[in-house]
Amino acid sequence: RLATRFWKGGFEERLVESMRSELGTERVVAVLALAETIGYLPMEVSLAFVKNKRAWEALENACRFDGKFGRNLNKRQLQREKEMGPQGAAKALCCVTRICHRGQVLDGQITNLKTPVLPGKLAVKVVQRGIVSTFIEAAFSPEDMIATEALQGLAQMSRLKDCRQLILQHPRGLDLARESMASPVGNKVCHAMLLVLHLLWDTEWRAPILEISPPIEETTVLWGQYCMKLIYELAYSTREKSDLAVDEIMARAGTPGVTIEDTTTALRALSMNKEPSWLELESAKCFHEMRNNMLTRSLLLMSTLYHAGHERLMAVDVYHFASCCLDLPYDDAYGAAMNVLNNTMALIGGAPPAYFLDPEHVITSLVNKMGRMSNPTGNNSMIVLGLVTKLYLDSRWKTHWESVATQCELWRSIIQDLLPSLMMRMGPGNSLGSMHHSPASIPRSEVIGLGGSVNSACLDPSNKLQSCSNCGKLEGKKGEYGLCAGCNKISYCGRDCQRSDWKRHKKECKNK
Repeated sequence: RLATRFWKGGFEERLVESMRSELGTERVVAVLALAETIGYLPMEVSLAFVKNKRAWEALENACRFDGKFGRNLNKRQLQREKEMGPQGAAKALCCVTRICHRGQVLDGQITNLKTPVLPGKLAVKVVQRGIVSTFIEAAFSPEDMIATEALQGLAQMSRLKDCRQLILQHPRGLDLARESMASPVGNKVCHAMLLVLHLLWDTEWRAPILEISPPIEETTVLWGQYCMKLIYELAYSTREKSDLAVDEIMARAGTPGVTIEDTTTALRALSMNKEPSWLELESAKCFHEMRNNMLTRSLLLMSTLYHAGHERLMAVDVYHFASCCLDLPYDDAYGAAMNVLNNTMALIGGAPPAYFLDPEHVITSLVNKMGRMSNPTGNNSMIVLGLVTKLYLDSRWKTHWESVATQCELWRSIIQDLLPSLMMRMGPGNSLGSMHHSPASIPRSEVIGLGGSVNSACLDPSNKLQSCSNCGKLEGKKGEYGLCAGCNKISYCGRDCQRSDWKRHKKECKNK
């Protein structure tokens, strides 16, 4: 209530005036204030800001950086503007992305296995305001901070069908996907992976993306392997440092003058001040480095690239890549690795053990995960059970299952007792059984993604933007296309299209 009262008390007007300033320093402060404030406002107030023509134009203009600066600046002021100009545009792009985040819905219909994050009303309205083309141009900026923020925004807005259509018809739409995936900047590639993942939901995008050179699966696996290497190195170095410190404390414990209390205090201090442990690597302290995020997105993108065909996926050793991620203690990465294996194996009706470097490692990872399931009906649990079902019913894996069962009592109990009873209870209409279908045979509205199919809210157009009745091009901003003056029902992108379509349309137009 306090934020709303402050906002309506004149703060919005002052922010808009500051965002319209020629000085980059003033724009940066205003955009930062807007980004922090917008999250505390009620949804209707945020929506009113997006609908406010003057306010939105100020924010959209702040997203653009043309390298020009205000007049009558001294040398020091000009240097300051050169530093703050790109930063102001990057913060403005980030602010629009935050607005799109507001109102996103987490789909909890686990039984339907739909994509978890759905766009909200604010994201729909932002796309209608014509911001997509601004973000596309910003994504090609030579300033990495601007390009990165633009790609992040496009990755979020591309959950909407309208946004993906606007990127497709943009003259540089395909270049956007190609160049961002080929970037040497990790943060840009991370956001590009999510963007390409969303683009692959549409059949119109699949052929162009699969023709990108170098092949998109090669780029994805290389970045995934790089992130996985960093995570493993951090885990092992952390464990080694901790073990050495413990050994040093225990070695001093037997020396004269060192009491048990001193040793206990030293061990307690070590546990409080140590670097992140293996199970803490997903914490906020490490997350900002994008290692975990990029690894998860690379796996998710590989799970969608089954359209490329089994041979292309085998060329990048997709089975080995996914199986190496099974030991990571991150639910998102684990679930994404399960999706990669599920979708790739479905292309050929199941993979033989020879496709894996260590087949028993795959089984032990799955069995260990089953033993730690806290929510058997959860998203990742359903994916794990689906893959377990495939491998357990495949006779080629029988000897490996039997070998694993002899190595541990818990594994023996799960393999010989739990799994047979689970197979007996599974009916043909069970959601686990539905995972056996080939992805190629699944309709477009049920494309497999994170946790299963894609929600229709991400696949259907909003019907808020008009399409040209002649060429089919979608308007970039609501109200951009004019309606036929005769019937006032259909729209055109310009007079040329209206003339071309007149022979067909004049029969149904009221003004004959």
